[in-house]
Amino acid sequence: MRSIADEYLENRVLTASREQLHLMVVDAAILFARRAIQGLENRDFETSFNNFTSCRACVSELLSALNPEPNPELIDRLKALFLFVHERLVNADLYHDSQLARDALKILEMHRETWIEVMGRVQQERQPVQSAATNVTPARAIAVGEMPERSWVT
Repeated sequence: MRSIADEYLENRVLTASREQLHLMVVDAAILFARRAIQGLENRDFETSFNNFTSCRACVSELLSALNPEPNPELIDRLKALFLFVHERLVNADLYHDSQLARDALKILEMHRETWIEVMGRVQQERQPVQSAATNVTPARAIAVGEMPERSWVT
């Protein structure tokens, strides 16, 4: 039997934009990294291992979701960043080093802050276009060139 919380989460994921999904994965990675660090500090290595594994899965998802077409240079930088985070998480788990995990966590938290700022800017850019085009059908907008350009995140 599914709980109400499970149904809520499923609905939230199914209705989220790509930008929101990215943020949800980053939030999950941060949560798992914090739990892994706590596990290391408590010398509960099974808990830290399980949370490091989940955190690495989130970072792997972030890596696999990158689309290099719109801006290859930016995507290459993000790949390098996420690979660095992944490597830190692997070594933190392997050597039980909470400082390596904190390094990865700090990067994930900084990425989250930046991502929220990007989401706000994208939303601001879309608002004037959406309000001006409320009575325009997609076919008409394409014909007259009123469709907004896609950003690298959509």
